[in-house]
Parts: sequence; C-alpha cells; structure tokens
Amino acid sequence: MSGVPYGSRRDLLPKFMVAQSPTGRVGLNVLNLEQSRELEAVSLNRFPQTSGGVIDWEGVPVLERLSFANEAEGGRVIANVLRGKVGWDSDVAIFWGTLVMPTVILSVELVANYVDDILEVGPDFWIFSHDDQILIECLQDGRVTLALIPEE
Repeated sequence: MSGVPYGSRRDLLPKFMVAQSPTGRVGLNVLNLEQSRELEAVSLNRFPQTSGGVIDWEGVPVLERLSFANEAEGGRVIANVLRGKVGWDSDVAIFWGTLVMPTVILSVELVANYVDDILEVGPDFWIFSHDDQILIECLQDGRVTLALIPEE
C-alpha cells in the first residue's frame, strides 16, 4: 500500500460518519488497526479470498445473492437485506475496500438509513454482524452476497 497507514483518510468516510465533535459521532466506533484485524479474523478471514481482495464464493454456501444496476437501487437492496437478515438492535462493522479508511462499528439502523452515502464513498465494502454471524459483501459491480460466518 506504498506506506499509507491504516485509517489515515478518515476524511473519505461518508459525511454522516465524519467527526461532529472531538470524540466523533455518537454511536460510531472507529477501530484502530489491531481492533480491525481482530474483527477480520472472526469474519472476513474465515472466507477464501481472490487475488483481487474479494471473497471467492465458489464452493462457499451463501444465504442469498442479489444484484443492482445503480447506486439508488443498490441502496434499496442493501437496506432491505439489513432489515430482513440482521437484528435491528445489532451493531455492525463496515470494512472498506481500502485500508486508508478505518473499519467502523455502528448500528444497523444507521447503516440502513445512510446506505446511499456508504455506497457513494465505498464501492467495495463488507458489513459484518457479530450478533447474527452474517457477512454481507457489497461490490461496485452491483453484486451483493450474504453468508453465515463459517466455523473455524
């Protein structure tokens, strides 16, 4: 990554996530690198990866595969998935397709309400619900894939 440190570009986060006070937005937890790696170990890293850094779904049981043609439709698809598959009182983590944006934890309700803003800045991202043990992969080409986290 040519020496650009993890989380160095918080300014690239969706505007609703950007700090509104010295400690940040209420209900938003920005993870440091160690915390992010710990969460990746129990979520993303349990799936095989392609050389392009996305999950290799071949041979992996999935709950659902969806697609969308544009960001507006994508926002509706992802919000519906969150409302239907993730407990509404859950917090979720968002991993971005670039390490310069820090992993964040926030309520699933906040993600569903601001999913259009998330899609705008993070074309590739993953949403992980620890409570529900679900990972949602959202890719810029319009693919959304849901799967249960595999056992170790």
